[in-house]
Amino acid sequence: MKNLTLKSLAKLRPFSPRERFLVLEISRGGAGGFAFSVTKDRSIRIRKRWGKFPREQFLERFAKLMRKRKTIIVADPAIAFTMFLPMRLDRDRGFLKEPIGLLELENLIAKEIGRVFAACRREASAALGIEELDTILVGSRAGAFRVDGYKVLDPTGFEGKRIDGILELTLTTRELFEGWNEFFSARENFFFTEQARAELAVLEKFEGSAANLLMIRPGWALAFILESAPRGTVIYRSGIPWGTDRLPEAIGAALGTDRAVAERLYELYRAGDVSDAVRRSIERIL
Repeated sequence: MKNLTLKSLAKLRPFSPRERFLVLEISRGGAGGFAFSVTKDRSIRIRKRWGKFPREQFLERFAKLMRKRKTIIVADPAIAFTMFLPMRLDRDRGFLKEPIGLLELENLIAKEIGRVFAACRREASAALGIEELDTILVGSRAGAFRVDGYKVLDPTGFEGKRIDGILELTLTTRELFEGWNEFFSARENFFFTEQARAELAVLEKFEGSAANLLMIRPGWALAFILESAPRGTVIYRSGIPWGTDRLPEAIGAALGTDRAVAERLYELYRAGDVSDAVRRSIERIL
């Protein structure tokens, strides 16, 4: 993700001179990250990288550092879940003669979130493999708006009876939320996203609204499909019964060897240094 993000950030939005960013990549195994700045000519300068982010040391100077830079937490899909839902907001009759106001829109969206939240939390907790009470909503936004069927960038200021759009909800684990609570509490200059969502957003800028992303980890794999829907762009997520640790197991079972030998055979296969019989066996497995 780092390379894709760094090459693309400058093209995604106009930066003010010398903006500073801190990106933290959090997974079940810990947190790494990097700090970078955007110069006057919009080039990106990497200032520091961390294989293991020094959280305690950072928190000692937290308030000062947060004022100086925008912080982005990018969570692994194993601990974060993004949902896209069609949204229909019917205005109260008492407001129909008035243009849509910001407060009215926020209230309508908040009611919609309240209406769908229980079902969303159940789905997210099942995908993340945790209890519902340990599944926390950490982000919500709405887009792809229509007012009485007409596309609008922002509904406020328009007159109409009904607002349609796409509601995007991001949920994560209580462990992540409480472990990084200082960042979530800061709010200002703080952003949270799921890794697959962020990577597909970058791909969409360059490839359009039709992209696939496959993420493979030890023990699990996830497929993400970005595509256009009647009311906007959505992302579908599906688990795949595979993982980076499964290939040596499959080779070992097929050839009657232990894991160490299977891993060595696969290395030799990739180097083209195995017999035709072994090559055919591994290719059947693949």
